[in-house]
Amino acid sequence: KYTSTYNANPDLKWEENKELNFGIDFGVLKNKVSGSFEYYRRKTVDLLVDVPAWLSTQVYEKVWINGGDFTSSGFEANIQYYALSYKDFDWKTQFSFSTFHQKIDRLSSKWTANSGLNKKGWLQGRGLVGDQNWSQYIQEGWELGTFYMPEYAGISSDGKYLFYTATGGVTRDITKAKRKVVGHALPKFEIGWSNNFNIYKDFDLSFSFRAVYGGDVLNV
Repeated sequence: KYTSTYNANPDLKWEENKELNFGIDFGVLKNKVSGSFEYYRRKTVDLLVDVPAWLSTQVYEKVWINGGDFTSSGFEANIQYYALSYKDFDWKTQFSFSTFHQKIDRLSSKWTANSGLNKKGWLQGRGLVGDQNWSQYIQEGWELGTFYMPEYAGISSDGKYLFYTATGGVTRDITKAKRKVVGHALPKFEIGWSNNFNIYKDFDLSFSFRAVYGGDVLNV
């Protein structure tokens, strides 16, 4: 026997994806140096997402909707170099570089009908109560993972946190604080470097490094 766990949505449509890729593979010096470069752009239309039900007539806790459209794009580079190649010793090194950008192009009416869906990154912990402890906001034209928070203005004489208001003053009431974009969770780029050594055909040694630059992290 099968039962439904989601509310019906008669307006639900298939999610569509459109992608464009440009790339080049190369090898020089008898493939001692090889690699690839690639640029891609991906458009997602009518993204499928399950959200909490918001109508009193809905029986189940969740409902599938078409949340909206977003665009992803990026560049990837990979270069491989056979640095040394002898009878009993080989060394191969590889470098990678990538960027990733994502933007919200459109939010559907089903999404905007429930304003609470825009608030993400809820903070949990001792003393964090109420409906203002969210850190990220979803809005058309913004990146996913945009930190949208009150701006810290210091500590009051009695030890309370202060925040700036829209008029330029300060307040200890977070509900009256002005929020602003303070960072983005997505990194600007990632790089990697790996090395592999083969010794006497029977022993392998490898190590790698990876670095992420530009992504903001919320310190709670």
